[in-house]
Amino acid sequence: MFVGTLGILLGIFFVYLSFKEVNLQELRPTFLNLNPFQIILSLFLVILGLFIRSLRSAVMLRSIKSIKQSTLFPVTCFGFAVTAILPLRIGELVRPLLISRKSNISFSSCLGVLIMERIFDFVIIIFLFFIATFFIDFEISLLGPMSLSLILVIAGCLIFLVLFKKEFFFNILSKSLKFFPENIQEKIKKIFMDILIGFGAISNIKYFLQTTFLTFIVWLLAALLIYILYPSSGINLTFYTAFIVIFVLSVGIAIPGPPGYIGNWQYACIFALSLFSIDKVDALAFSLVYYAIALISVIIIGMLCFPFMGLEYSDLKRILKDNPR
Repeated sequence: MFVGTLGILLGIFFVYLSFKEVNLQELRPTFLNLNPFQIILSLFLVILGLFIRSLRSAVMLRSIKSIKQSTLFPVTCFGFAVTAILPLRIGELVRPLLISRKSNISFSSCLGVLIMERIFDFVIIIFLFFIATFFIDFEISLLGPMSLSLILVIAGCLIFLVLFKKEFFFNILSKSLKFFPENIQEKIKKIFMDILIGFGAISNIKYFLQTTFLTFIVWLLAALLIYILYPSSGINLTFYTAFIVIFVLSVGIAIPGPPGYIGNWQYACIFALSLFSIDKVDALAFSLVYYAIALISVIIIGMLCFPFMGLEYSDLKRILKDNPR
């Protein structure tokens, strides 16, 4: 409750900072400058990005069970829509829950796959961020080689330990649980092993490479979307700056906030573009257009996919209330 209230207050604060000293009439030309081709191409990139994410999930789940895209794609769209709507990223649990119910894979294994997706996203975003700093006039580029190497080494070691040293983690868990009743120990161990099964979905080198490739595509498409939307706000920046915006935005929406990342999204975009001396009005205008295309469209697409999943809204409420097992 406290975190949720804090998130809403932070969102209001970021909205205030974003719109402070901005004449709303100055934002109007940006929306008028949007042409139908820009909108259609942007929406195509959003849908393609969701489809690539769905393909990536299928690859990561393949070592457990093969799932058709006719099942996985609607779940992916709806899952991201719910994540955007609900506060504190509670919606992240909806996608593994729905995949579990539709495929008979344990929720814990599906959750393990989701965690691995987030690890891949994190590593690739960091990688692209530092690569981008070599191509633009950005002070942090001096730290690029050292920071990039350190992050990739740490991430690589963690992934290696999780995937190939399961017994090591299991032994640590067993020792730490010895003070609990035996039935509770067994339940926790089962959940832990199910999650490790989800982690191990990419221990196959073929699936690992496919997952890495698809993750690169996901974020290249995200950067291309930003680059395409720059001109609508009169912003003239290179393609590489889009990776800086993605990195800052990822940090911004990770901060607890209100539903829809309102405030966090706008201020993060303004902050990122201020690094390139972009005027606040132009940056705010861009953030609103980007928000409408990248987030609101995902919510609409997700809601349109909901009827194809064979669920009622009462089912969704029950799913969110149930304790995953």
